[in-house]
Amino acid sequence: MRRFSRKRARHNAAAKPIREALIAEVGKCELCGTSPFRPKHRPSDMNLLACHEILNGPLRVKVLGEPCCLIVACWHCNSGPLNEKGEWPLARQLALIKVKAPDRYDRERVLRLRDERALQFVTEEEVDECITKGFV
Repeated sequence: MRRFSRKRARHNAAAKPIREALIAEVGKCELCGTSPFRPKHRPSDMNLLACHEILNGPLRVKVLGEPCCLIVACWHCNSGPLNEKGEWPLARQLALIKVKAPDRYDRERVLRLRDERALQFVTEEEVDECITKGFV
């Protein structure tokens, strides 16, 4: 039994170079700062880096290769805090990208990928509020 459908496997393969380049460019977790070369978590595999999609679930395939929708995170943060939608809502994740990678920040593009009809789902003011309150 295959892990992904053939269609999903094609999407993954197309996005892989973009994701790998992003991980290489950033080089550390954008949340906690760990990396495989400067580990903070145990076991050591939790320090490996991956891309976290800020739009996930049924939208994940749409954003696999969209840098504005990706956060470089270690496995500890990717499988822990970033999965807590109450603690890390979309506005806070966008704020993290805005602070850590302003060249990748594009709130409008993220919202268009999420739902063309709901472009005010997260406002710029909500993103800025997360920054001023020190949530990132």
